[in-house]
Amino acid sequence: MGYDEEYEGLLSKAKSTPESADFQQLRFAYARSSQYNPYGASTADLWALGEVIGHADGETAMGAIDETLESNYLDIRAHLLAASVHRSMGDADKATYHGRFAGGLLRSILESGDGHAPETAFVVISVAEEYAVLGFLELELRSQALLTHKGHRFDEIRAHHPQTGKAMTLYFNIDHPHMWLEGRDPADLLASLGAPITPTDPVKPGGKKRSE
Repeated sequence: MGYDEEYEGLLSKAKSTPESADFQQLRFAYARSSQYNPYGASTADLWALGEVIGHADGETAMGAIDETLESNYLDIRAHLLAASVHRSMGDADKATYHGRFAGGLLRSILESGDGHAPETAFVVISVAEEYAVLGFLELELRSQALLTHKGHRFDEIRAHHPQTGKAMTLYFNIDHPHMWLEGRDPADLLASLGAPITPTDPVKPGGKKRSE
């Protein structure tokens, strides 16, 4: 069985019975598949989606959310938004389903470590998952740094709790996104990130072309 088939099979089972799904296995299978793009939807995009949904009717809101989930069904924030919209529309079953799916994904991250040190870092497959953990813990980002420790890559995030003022430093293992970046051809990487690909002219420091 190939990686894509493995992921699709696990995803189908999780969609059918999210209460019994192994979400860590599902997330890691996604990270091995050809569909994996840890930077496919930025945190800003997801917050913008939330703003749009807040001013849209239920059907229009779900259309936008379904489009996001079609791109990546493991998007925690999209599932939380879906649960909220379905609840507002009076569809308790679908609200429960999406809430359970989001909870399973989030729980699999929180159970991967305690985040207090690189050795016990939360293992994530995207930056969006880091922000999902911060949101669950009701923390606001203050600063972020990239670390290498014992051959692994980490995001060191300094945050604070706005209500208590308590400062906290959390560590996230980002080996999966980093390996994805290292394994991509630069042109393919730009295309996958939605960046324009245009013929380049050698550029000198300061942004001026060498011929100038």
